[in-house]
Amino acid sequence: MDGYMCEGSELKDAVYDYISSLNSYASSTNLFYINSQVVPFHEEIQTFIRDLNPTSFRTVSGNRTNSDLADMLQKVIAGTDKNTVSVFVSDCILDVPQGDARDYFVNRQIDLKNAFLKKVVHDKNFGVEIIQLESRFSGKYYGTDGVTPLNNVKRPYYMWVVGDKNILAYLNRHISLSKIKHGYLNMASFTTPSEISYDCFNRYMKDGKKINQNKKQMELKSDRSGDFVFVIKADLYPTLVDDKTLTNTENFKVSNNFVKVDHVEKIEDELYSHLITVSISDRAKASGVVIDLTPEQLPSWVKKSNDDTGSNIKTKLSKTSGIQYIIGGVSDAYNEYKSRTKIKFTITKN
Repeated sequence: MDGYMCEGSELKDAVYDYISSLNSYASSTNLFYINSQVVPFHEEIQTFIRDLNPTSFRTVSGNRTNSDLADMLQKVIAGTDKNTVSVFVSDCILDVPQGDARDYFVNRQIDLKNAFLKKVVHDKNFGVEIIQLESRFSGKYYGTDGVTPLNNVKRPYYMWVVGDKNILAYLNRHISLSKIKHGYLNMASFTTPSEISYDCFNRYMKDGKKINQNKKQMELKSDRSGDFVFVIKADLYPTLVDDKTLTNTENFKVSNNFVKVDHVEKIEDELYSHLITVSISDRAKASGVVIDLTPEQLPSWVKKSNDDTGSNIKTKLSKTSGIQYIIGGVSDAYNEYKSRTKIKFTITKN
């Protein structure tokens, strides 16, 4: 990580910005360095950021030369209880001993799957957010083909946020990832399915008449195409799915071929996070309908960001050695949970 500590590093700005924001909603914030050991830092966040440099890293105890990323992540999740949110920042490069890259990567993927699966089995609310960011880098890159000096280039790094999904949802509502200093590139998240709050409205946003406490009915009028259109206000924060994914309608699977999700957008609302526009064909028959939020289990950007060799870094500056296997291990642990949430309603015809 020494190369990210150069002058003009966006990493230091982003970490300072995000951790400071989190601190506003936390009863306490504890800072650590981590390599082969977890080393507490007993000063304030301002001092921590100011002292993020290669010299201070060298004074930290533990093994800095070949830290095991899988082992570090195991330490992070082991130290995260139901009232704690842990943030782990790393370049997430898997060091490859003796150049046996593929076998080593697969073994680390299995290690991470086992670690996260064990956590999820004992805590069904455990959630994981992995944010890919980018920062200036000047320093030495240690690859399978030796040491390569890099000067003033942009390199990806990763911020992991783990903890109870309800706490993560609360923090995401108040601290938007899109507002992290210098922005972020991509995000992957993993959690178990959630029951969310949602309500249906006609296309003019007027509430329907209540039948009873659990159901509402609306009379819908068809538009020029013959479709019936209405909107759903939903709180999608508990799904931990980022806005880039949520606004892609292909991630919403509908149980009825005559029902379609037309549009999803973020809204400012005290109770809800998104507005989902739904159309129903006039050919639809009376039936129950389920809209299932099922994003990619392993986002496509992860594979695009992966490097299998750990060599020739100057031709792969935007890639991370082994990242597909690291995030793939987490994905494998949550493989049982394809759906993030379901929205249900019933079509009736007079």
